[in-house]
Amino acid sequence: MTNNLFKNAIRNIRRNKGFSILNIGGLAIGMASAMVILLWVQNEISFDRFHTKINRLYEVWSNDKINGSIRSMTYTPEIMAPALKKDYPEVEEVTRVSWTRNLLSDNGEKKLMSTGAVVDPGFLIMFDFPLLSGSTGSVLRDPHSIVLTQQLAKTLFNTEDVVGKTIRMGNSDNLIVTGVLKDFPANTQFNWIEYLCPYAENTQSGRIDSNWGDFSIPTFILLKPNSSPGLVNNKIKNIVAEHTGGYQKTEEFLYPVKQLWLYSQFENGKATGGRIQFVRLFSIIAFFILLIACINFMNLSTANSEKRAKEVGIRKVAGARRGSLIFQFLGESLVISLAAGLIALLILVFSLPWFNRLMERQLEIGYGNIYFWISFIVFVLITGIFAGSYPAFFLSGFKPISVLKGRLMEINSLITPRKVLVVTQFSFAIALVICTIVIWQQIKYVQSRNTGYDRDHLIHIFIQGEMDKHFTAIRNDLLNSGTAVSVAKVQAPLTANWSSGIDLKWKGKNPNTKIQINRYSEEGDLVKTAGMQLIEGRDIDLNTYPSDSTACLINESALKLMQFKHPIGEIIFDDPVSWHVVGVIRDYIQESP
Repeated sequence: MTNNLFKNAIRNIRRNKGFSILNIGGLAIGMASAMVILLWVQNEISFDRFHTKINRLYEVWSNDKINGSIRSMTYTPEIMAPALKKDYPEVEEVTRVSWTRNLLSDNGEKKLMSTGAVVDPGFLIMFDFPLLSGSTGSVLRDPHSIVLTQQLAKTLFNTEDVVGKTIRMGNSDNLIVTGVLKDFPANTQFNWIEYLCPYAENTQSGRIDSNWGDFSIPTFILLKPNSSPGLVNNKIKNIVAEHTGGYQKTEEFLYPVKQLWLYSQFENGKATGGRIQFVRLFSIIAFFILLIACINFMNLSTANSEKRAKEVGIRKVAGARRGSLIFQFLGESLVISLAAGLIALLILVFSLPWFNRLMERQLEIGYGNIYFWISFIVFVLITGIFAGSYPAFFLSGFKPISVLKGRLMEINSLITPRKVLVVTQFSFAIALVICTIVIWQQIKYVQSRNTGYDRDHLIHIFIQGEMDKHFTAIRNDLLNSGTAVSVAKVQAPLTANWSSGIDLKWKGKNPNTKIQINRYSEEGDLVKTAGMQLIEGRDIDLNTYPSDSTACLINESALKLMQFKHPIGEIIFDDPVSWHVVGVIRDYIQESP
């Protein structure tokens, strides 16, 4: 019976080639669009879910009342991690993860700027990032050691067999390679790491900061089996307040690592979502695109009903029951769905590299994964049954006498299923087109809007090697050669915020109010170099004004907050420094829009 059903389906496809091409092509494009979106959704959901100890992994967060509301932050005091492991028996392992970027060299001519992390030895014990060489328990013990990813090892030494080799990092002492890590997978929050250094006093971290009021490092912990997260939460809730004598009144809590990627957005101290909103939105879009394709299939199939009417009439006269006809038409739609699914898979293969560049991901089709093929077959079956359901019931409902007399079903109702399908299809399509246009306009606006500084010909270069030591000579050479018209040494890229404070004070401020203020350090000429707009006063100039070592600029928002009538000369206290205002600049956009 199945064989006969398949033959009939192929015969009908061949008989109506043009109709079949439209039907299969439309369904294939819809399926391919839905599949590529669902691949992205699956990748989002899988972030950091592969760790075997995922249910015992937590990140330490802090709640602090700032600007009148509770702000949740992922940074902790540097000294907290060892204190947690020492004083709390429920904690099995801890690790701090500090971002770092350095110039690495093989002690030869090959040099490479690389991004890595300074971590505690527990990092590789807590997280499942396999070592290709070296021992998990020992590779990060020696303060003069480094662990490379396999890709970085190949780049620097042209081989993965690098254990025991020496690497020079910036101007520091030589480091010995003690291990090689398998490259980090794309679906982890740590996929930016190219090397690991041990968190010790005489390596990248420098001297350990023992100030419990300085929140600067993310801290992760692994709880012992059967330990209660709620109990640990209660114990560590006031850990900072206790160590600062009540001065720093933050409340610490544990947040599951398995929820970090999708549920990291907090409002007033409560989790309100995060990237899960995009996952839901993309899933809905994939559903609507597939729905449009299925409705298109239904409309084309019912539009072709006149050609199938006589076939239905004759089959019914010959004794065919409606159930068998429904089964036949559903079988045909499944065959078409399978053909469309295979074409969609081919479209996916060619479009995935472009989609990966667009989304900055490394999505792959799991050809060797049995679950991928099971999901693909289920996807095809659901699509085929749904797309073929209405045509199957519609076509099988023809009355033999009316069909053989040349009269099809007469429907004079104002609202019919087919009219509803057509309106639904066009409504969803129009909505998606409008949304696409709006998003495109928003992106163009973000790209072209005034950022508050001149981006043309503006270049940021990370200080590396001995550049800091010879900065004055480098700057003079750039200016004298005509390569640059202005040079400024700054703390971070203009598009990033690497520092903020909540304890800044000024005349007239309520001493009991905490307000977060972003800080940005420069050594002069930033306004000129970046093309910022000076409203009042002047730029910082250490050469002309030696007292500018404690000078600062504020922007319009800070001026409005501090309510200075005459800002020039006003003092801002940022313990232990007292800054004096020398200028006011217009607001500029610092981070991602």
